[in-house]
Amino acid sequence: MKEETLKARFWSKVEKTDTCWNWTGGKSHGYGSFCGGQAHRHSYEMNVEAIPEGMQVCHSCDNPGCVNPEHLFLGDNAENVADKVLKGRAIKTLSVKDCAAIKEASEKPWFTPWWAAEKFGISKHHVNAILRGATRTVC
Repeated sequence: MKEETLKARFWSKVEKTDTCWNWTGGKSHGYGSFCGGQAHRHSYEMNVEAIPEGMQVCHSCDNPGCVNPEHLFLGDNAENVADKVLKGRAIKTLSVKDCAAIKEASEKPWFTPWWAAEKFGISKHHVNAILRGATRTVC
């Protein structure tokens, strides 16, 4: 695909606000998807520079759907994880008691993953992982 056509297609999926430039196209785990990669990485490469091997493109705004190059910065995995922890976005580790409560509540007819996510301060994906036993969370 021609460079200009690719750029036009990319920008047609961006909604600019006063702060974030939100991706309106397909998403995976909150991150924009574009041409087999993440939209924020494409934005960084189009507007800033090539991404060195092994580097990640991090968000200063904590909005995974944002492609505003002013909100993007490079970091290695350790820096990205440290930023995530510092900003309180790391996956919360639940106690054995909390995991048992989620599993017990899941037997009730009123249970939804959204209810458990809200009650325990985790994502619905984390709740489903606990119920599947497919998580490293202590349960």
